[in-house]
Amino acid sequence: MTDTEAEVKQHLYIWLKSFPFLQKKNLRRDFSDARLVAKLINYFMPKFALENAYPSCMSVAKKIDNWTRLNSKVLSQLGCQLSKENIEDLANSKADATEEFLLQLASSLYKANEHQIKTTIRQASKIALATN
Repeated sequence: MTDTEAEVKQHLYIWLKSFPFLQKKNLRRDFSDARLVAKLINYFMPKFALENAYPSCMSVAKKIDNWTRLNSKVLSQLGCQLSKENIEDLANSKADATEEFLLQLASSLYKANEHQIKTTIRQASKIALATN
């Protein structure tokens, strides 16, 4: 791992620790059932990923089911779609799979929020011009 990769991962861990609901100890295991990912997405985009739709589970088959559902209903809309192999790696807590996915998700959430903010500003500007 290069110094840059290590630094990026360190920033990821700091970012994740800023969320009170993500104060877990084992990142790969805690994210393996997709529930915390849904909660994280819901934090930025309320009601976009209904966290209750992804139950906590222990079996790999059920974790894969959660990831597959989240992938098709939510991640695909964020431009953050996962391959079947990625889903299996996440469900099996494979080394680096979680970190790589969370970096991709953070980027997608930033882009989605940036677009949403720009749209809101444009709409507010149009309203302001119309009322003048």
